[in-house]
Amino acid sequence: MSLNGKLRVYTIVERAGASPYWLRLGNAVPHKDGKGFSMNLQAVPVSGLIVVRQYDEENDAAPVDTDNHERAPDLMEA
Repeated sequence: MSLNGKLRVYTIVERAGASPYWLRLGNAVPHKDGKGFSMNLQAVPVSGLIVVRQYDEENDAAPVDTDNHERAPDLMEA
């Protein structure tokens, strides 16, 4: 995937009896060397899950359908 420099940062909030909600936390900007990115967050997720997704301005208003994307991963203790 080639990054267009436009990344959004989300967390997925599970809701009882409803579809999970993608809560926008902020933005991310790729580093010039392509080896990482910096995030500017307005909030920190309680669950610890942070999802970074590429977006385009034309489709930015459309809600994210969780069923078509990865759900929160099962994290294993080391």
